[in-house]
Amino acid sequence: MLSPGAFFTPTAKAEYLMTNYALHVPESLFTYARKVAEEEQVSMNQFFVMAIAKKVSALKAETYFRERQARGELNAFET
Repeated sequence: MLSPGAFFTPTAKAEYLMTNYALHVPESLFTYARKVAEEEQVSMNQFFVMAIAKKVSALKAETYFRERQARGELNAFET
């Protein structure tokens, strides 16, 4: 079984690729999300998965750049 933080790999077994999660969403946000999903012509499931993936990606990028900044040396860029 894949750990919660594991990512998809081509060798992963199909039964471990998806997980169900009950999500409690404020009615007003859900209504707006449904409207946007319809406009984008995607299912609510796809809309939520894309939104989660976008947020995870942004957080990972922020972490990466903070780590790179900590390793960097500003004097190396001065001429």
